[in-house]
Amino acid sequence: MYVRLFVLMVLVAFSYYAGVSPNTRNHGFNTVVAYSLLVFGPLLYVLPTYEAFRSRQPKRLTIALLNIFLGWTVVGWVAALVMAVKKPEVALPDGEESGYFDSELLVRGFSIIPCPKCGEKVRDDAVKCKHCGTSLTPAN
Repeated sequence: MYVRLFVLMVLVAFSYYAGVSPNTRNHGFNTVVAYSLLVFGPLLYVLPTYEAFRSRQPKRLTIALLNIFLGWTVVGWVAALVMAVKKPEVALPDGEESGYFDSELLVRGFSIIPCPKCGEKVRDDAVKCKHCGTSLTPAN
């Protein structure tokens, strides 16, 4: 992401300065580079939207609207870029475990037991092992 941002910023700056240089009319290459601003400028402008869709952000439509309608303000563009590169926070529903730490499960009020077949940790109120599929409740 940062490489794309850097390359586009350099290309936009180079195109702009090639267009405002006094000898643009004398050199055909400077004219071509100056007109390339018409391509690189919009690409830089919609970079936050591209990054949001590329990383499949949950709020990518919000980021796209913010970028398109408020990106012309530098603050809106930077806000859209920050939202696009920020990692999405995963909110767990109440009663669900994240599976990371035993202490986290204890804080949430769960206790864990090892599966009798595979030995992986499962909740004590589990009906079936999520790892091997073994039934954990005794058959009546």
